[in-house]
Amino acid sequence: MKNTIILSLTLFCFQGNSFAQQTIEAILMSIETNNLKLQTVKKTGEAQMIQNSTGLTLENPQVNFDYMIGSPVTAGNQSDVVVSQSFDFPSVYANKKELASEKNKLSDLNYQARRQQILFEAKSLCIEQVYQNKLANQYSQRKKSMDQLISNYQKKMEKGESTIIEVNKAQLQLIELNKEMELNKLVISQNNEKLTALNGGNSIKLADTIYHISQISPSFDEVYNLAILNDPYLKMTDQDITISMKQIELSKSMTLPKFEFGYHYQGILGQRFNGAHFAMTIPLWEHKNTIKAAQASSETLDIEKQAYLNELHLQLKNDYEKYVTLKKTLEQYQEVFTTFSNTSFLSKALNLGEISTIEYFYELSYYYANYNNYLSTEKEYHLVINDLMRFNF
Repeated sequence: MKNTIILSLTLFCFQGNSFAQQTIEAILMSIETNNLKLQTVKKTGEAQMIQNSTGLTLENPQVNFDYMIGSPVTAGNQSDVVVSQSFDFPSVYANKKELASEKNKLSDLNYQARRQQILFEAKSLCIEQVYQNKLANQYSQRKKSMDQLISNYQKKMEKGESTIIEVNKAQLQLIELNKEMELNKLVISQNNEKLTALNGGNSIKLADTIYHISQISPSFDEVYNLAILNDPYLKMTDQDITISMKQIELSKSMTLPKFEFGYHYQGILGQRFNGAHFAMTIPLWEHKNTIKAAQASSETLDIEKQAYLNELHLQLKNDYEKYVTLKKTLEQYQEVFTTFSNTSFLSKALNLGEISTIEYFYELSYYYANYNNYLSTEKEYHLVINDLMRFNF
């Protein structure tokens, strides 16, 4: 009960338009709750399940009434009443119910597949947004340093210790930085709009600069086996194969006779006749080739599944190799950038006159270019992890 209350309060908070999400996990939970496409798929699945349950009962009973006037008059009139009920062979009803049950499972799997797809898309977008937020923090720090540098140059120029050329160089660097900041703000705004759309139109923002860490097995075989275990397409294909086999069983049972029982009343020339009505339908042509068609469909699904498995293995193998390469590169970057920052050394060297303004901006540009490569590598690293784990939502 306590957990239910906490969950309800959490979902209520997610729906607030002014609530800014702080973590990727919170955003994914909100999107799963509010996404309109998921709601549509769920409602469609419920309607499909109802449709699957249609036609499992007996056919409607039938009442036939005939009244025939005889000619000549002495022949009298004749009336016939037949009340009947048609029955398929008993195994048909059992097979229909089993088939409906398997189709219901397919509807549920379709929802799960759509859910994984949307959450994968949302997670990828969140990773991109965290990267942009990290860039924004870097740009903000750079702008403060640049503003301070320009202010110092202007003061030195007033004292005759600097030239307008140095001030102009710094201002040109600031213009370029401002352009990058504006583009960064635009991308962040667009990403938040995309997240809002995925969240059913409820305003949502990701201001976090921390990636959600997912553990990847050091063995590719384990990664592949986990993927095929959770891959919704494979589950749906297996379910289609099961449905196909059930369809074959149903087709076989429908080649058996169909029966009709009822009551027959006949009145003619003042005489009455009452008795049982019985009829049997011999299915010679109606279901011809249905078994062959169902068997062919099953064989096609087996081939499609194997082709998909081959493609999935290749794709995951490429992603895993990319993951290993990015992991190694990222560790090397982290070792460098978490140890020291060139910006502080460059500022001291510039202030002491050990390097020129040109050298300062050249080295600074080189440093930030590499730092941006580090941030980009970090983003790609988490994106490829998301690719490898896309079936685990």
